[in-house]
Amino acid sequence: MTRIFFLPNENAFYTLDSQLPPEKLVLAVNSGRWLPPAGLTTPPPADTGQMRLNAVRLGQSTILIFCAVDLDQIQSGQLTKSPLSKRQIAILQCLAQGMTTRQIAAKLGIARRTVYLHLAAIRRSLRAISTSEAVSRAAELGLCQPLISGRSKKRNG
Repeated sequence: MTRIFFLPNENAFYTLDSQLPPEKLVLAVNSGRWLPPAGLTTPPPADTGQMRLNAVRLGQSTILIFCAVDLDQIQSGQLTKSPLSKRQIAILQCLAQGMTTRQIAAKLGIARRTVYLHLAAIRRSLRAISTSEAVSRAAELGLCQPLISGRSKKRNG
């Protein structure tokens, strides 16, 4: 049994189960052969005509499925709203300030596992290989402000 976390948009979250093994389910989603149950989808984007889903494996029997965002559209300004939710932007801002996942979870009042789920979605949405690359891309897009390095030190004398 595979547990599915399905994020059709920034306002919805569903937990589903599938009999398919995780690796086969990820391949099915990413190739467009898997569709969510009726009633769990959002209207398709106006310019594409259909919802493009992506999946990533989060654990031995858990996957995350979410709507893909085209980074080229974001950079060219074709999308009018952020590709990330307000919570994901808050998590990115905390990361940019040097906070750990434990500190982020405590500050935002969520579980560490939820922080990890958001980070996986953020990396995929921004097409980043690592979390640090996602923070860099988000900063370039103006979605978070990186911490200015170097602290001012008091000098005596």
